[in-house]
Amino acid sequence: MKKEKFLELFPKDAVNEARKLYNYFETAEKYEINIFTEEFYTPNFWKKLGNKIDGMSIKTHGLTEISERRQILFENYEDNDADFPNKILNIKNLSKFKKQEHKDYLGSILGLNIKRELLGDILVYENGAYVIVSEKISTYLMNNLEQVGRTPCEITVVDDIEELPETVFQEIIVRVNSERLDSIVSELVNISRNSASEAVESGNIMLNYVTQKRKDKNVDIFDIITIRQHGKFIFADDLGMTKKGKKKLLFKKYI
Repeated sequence: MKKEKFLELFPKDAVNEARKLYNYFETAEKYEINIFTEEFYTPNFWKKLGNKIDGMSIKTHGLTEISERRQILFENYEDNDADFPNKILNIKNLSKFKKQEHKDYLGSILGLNIKRELLGDILVYENGAYVIVSEKISTYLMNNLEQVGRTPCEITVVDDIEELPETVFQEIIVRVNSERLDSIVSELVNISRNSASEAVESGNIMLNYVTQKRKDKNVDIFDIITIRQHGKFIFADDLGMTKKGKKKLLFKKYI
């Protein structure tokens, strides 16, 4: 596949990530070998690739079967002994008094100057979190992450997880006149409409993992909104109209 055609599959705002992905594809195609990405890609990449591209099989792997962030395999031949280059780490919170959230684990890891694309999903449980990371940063992370937020932590490699805890969400119902992005952001984080519009126009809002600066952009069901410093929200359901004629929408926030 020509590079230009490959890049057209993906959002224009994510051209750098798409080019990096094309380099993996091109190498696999040229040398007829299997290539794994080190980076974890969001659904707007791996879903676009599908199961095959130019006769080459595409496989993905994340923390769970429903993970959003996944490493990608460009597979020219089947190799049952080949493993995706990642490690699953259990980050245990050693404090009995402070429960950490998804944003705390993510922020502490990124605070070590680790790039976000080298991390997959983070699954928080009662007193810790599981995180899947690129193999090349696993040792560095284990040696340098000493606390999450201000609480000490302990990290171990997980070789086999029989049963992961379910992802926990906080359900939020918003009431808006329309599905405009600025209206929804305003309600999700309890700020004024003007402040929400400024956040969008300033590039602080991502829609389906791509920066969205159009405040009047409509949000569709199952879209994912990421609001800087506030977290990630999934448009889960349209609950109909209120008695006052507003739209009643259900969002789920990652905790």
